[in-house]
Amino acid sequence: MEQEVETLLRKEAIEVVPPQDGESGFYSRYFIVPKKDGGLCPILDLRLLNRSVMRLKFKMLTINQVVSQIRSEDWFVTIDLKDAYFHVSILPQHKKFLRFAFRGEAYQYRVLPFGLALSPRTFTRCVDAALAPLRLWGIRTLNYINDWLILAQSEHMAVQHRDVVLAHLKELGLRLNAKKSVLSPLQRTTYLGKVWDSTTMQARLSPARIESILTAVTRVTEGRSLTVKQFQQLLGLMAAASNVIPFGLLYMRPLQWWLKTKGFSPRGNPFRMIKVTRKCLRALDMWKKPWFLSQGPVLGAPCRHITLATDASLTGWGAVMSGHPARGLWSSRHLTWHINCLEMLAVFRALKHFLPDLIGHHVLVRTDNTAVVHYFNHQGGPFYSWRTRSLCGPRTNSSR
Repeated sequence: MEQEVETLLRKEAIEVVPPQDGESGFYSRYFIVPKKDGGLCPILDLRLLNRSVMRLKFKMLTINQVVSQIRSEDWFVTIDLKDAYFHVSILPQHKKFLRFAFRGEAYQYRVLPFGLALSPRTFTRCVDAALAPLRLWGIRTLNYINDWLILAQSEHMAVQHRDVVLAHLKELGLRLNAKKSVLSPLQRTTYLGKVWDSTTMQARLSPARIESILTAVTRVTEGRSLTVKQFQQLLGLMAAASNVIPFGLLYMRPLQWWLKTKGFSPRGNPFRMIKVTRKCLRALDMWKKPWFLSQGPVLGAPCRHITLATDASLTGWGAVMSGHPARGLWSSRHLTWHINCLEMLAVFRALKHFLPDLIGHHVLVRTDNTAVVHYFNHQGGPFYSWRTRSLCGPRTNSSR
């Protein structure tokens, strides 16, 4: 702890609070956690402060955006920033909220700390502003917190753009983490835990990520009891992989439904034990197979689009694709169904009707029912017991 405090002082990330101000301000717990590379990361426990902070929405880079941005035969350069959040200063009047005490001395952060709810949004917006001039010059860059990806259509262009970005970083005072950066252009690189290959135009989970999932799943054996925290870690690995594995979220649902029957709650006691049953093992069956974990999407922006619009009422359904209509009436057994279920069935029947014309295309389905949109985009619902009731329960005036 003493070494970390000295390191933060040397980096000018923190400062000593004047003695006359030491009794005021907001103090949080301070501790250190080990890094994967063997180092230590200081953490200011700001959970209490975060309850009083307004969380503002913002958009971060998604895997789907990376997939659409990569072009055939692209060359990649990856850049990792050192002490990412420490590049952003805190307003003097706000430093008093970021204090901690160690060995009778009071300290306060001068820069963005890890653990503050607003840190990811603030840093992302600052980086977007810093990269804006480069993007105007035609340099293709993607950024996720401190992980950046440069894309170029030739090796020579990748070198040129890399040098421009590095010079820009130096001018702004941003520090490069040379150990984690890959500055030599490659056509196959690892970024955000995924392997991107522009020659085959395929994306895959990295071998390390696959190994971590297989190791976590192997620990789940019948009759053994695991803590809620261990199941949360497993779900986290599966969720991170599901944005690359086709229908990954769908294959997560059986485990989530099983956990729900066991009283699982993310906000509950993290050390409560849950005994593994055979049904739990069946829910994890696909996640034990290396071939399943090695699947990935085809890279590049989709070039063949088809839009399909659907709608439903309590008496029938209708759909339109490229000016061609389709329609039908509900049978007597459907007349008691909730409108949300009818809307979902309308989408299914429309897809089935136009299937010969949809093969080989990317299909955008438009429906005015938000419940159906959520279920399709999220490949089902994580908590079957109550979500099913909300989707198919009794009709209400506000159901649509």
